[in-house]
Amino acid sequence: MGKANPILAITMGDFNGVGPEVVLKALAEPEFRDSFRPVLIGSFTVFEKTFKLLVVKGNLLGFKLQRVESPGEISSDPEIVGVLDRVPVREEWIALGKVSEHAGRAALQALKIGAELCLGGSADGLVTAPLSKQAMHQAGYDFPGQTEFLAELAGTRVFAMMFLNGSFRIGLVTTHLPLAAVATQLTKRKVTEKTNVIHKALTEVFWIPHPRIGVCALNPHAGEGGKFGKEESKIISPAIEEMRAGGMDVRGPYPADSLFARWSDYGLDAAVAMYHDQGLIPVKLYSSLGGSFGVNFTAGLPFIRTSPDHGTAFDIAGKGVADEGSMKEAIQTAIRLARTSNK
Repeated sequence: MGKANPILAITMGDFNGVGPEVVLKALAEPEFRDSFRPVLIGSFTVFEKTFKLLVVKGNLLGFKLQRVESPGEISSDPEIVGVLDRVPVREEWIALGKVSEHAGRAALQALKIGAELCLGGSADGLVTAPLSKQAMHQAGYDFPGQTEFLAELAGTRVFAMMFLNGSFRIGLVTTHLPLAAVATQLTKRKVTEKTNVIHKALTEVFWIPHPRIGVCALNPHAGEGGKFGKEESKIISPAIEEMRAGGMDVRGPYPADSLFARWSDYGLDAAVAMYHDQGLIPVKLYSSLGGSFGVNFTAGLPFIRTSPDHGTAFDIAGKGVADEGSMKEAIQTAIRLARTSNK
């Protein structure tokens, strides 16, 4: 079982974006900081510079930053937040709002350190601030995103991106692909593997003993009997039948528009979307209509990992106006899961 007061490693993300800002602002409430032990991963220079900028712009953060050499040095005082200062960043590298290979490299270095802390048992979960995929690629890292980088570090072959918001738990079969490539990448094996890893996360991390999972169709009207596409009959339905034969409560394929519009009527614990925007649109729409903030969770890793559901927001970096709500929700989710998970 997890820990009552978990240690969470929180990465800085791309230092030219809003990552460091939303991390610090998310920790502003003393009662919130008292519910876990945060350790910020990255550059003390970056966090200190961001801290001073936020204070100048009127943010009352209510804590001090302190360099630490290891998570074991984290102060129990909620007014002190430790920074594991292991990613060297020069002042001249910081160019807010700009894509930079220096920022891409530093973000991946921080991510690696945070993952290693979790894998080594020094941290109970990882919360990752957003990075720029363009900056990451400029730095020489050939990964679609942070999720794939973490999976390789952990030696995890099958994993799935999940997005959480309110009652929505939505996993993806394919992620960062051109829409034209989705159908060519969709296989019965991929649908089965992704759904299985999502099912396992629901039972072992979210403690849902018999989860009900709805699987989205790829095509409009679930293919309309083959008139609008045959992926449902050739790939998705056979995958569902195989999983149901194995004892899983998997249903569908449902037309995605009706599934998400009538979510409460279907009584599902989670849904599996075939591609990125199919799963992300309902999550982000719910937020924009006044719901809670979305959180990205990675199913299949040997540790808890969450992140906010937004990007680097280069256009507002350094202005002190970034909304920390999704980052705070990502931290709260990681706290909750770290307390109950057996990872």
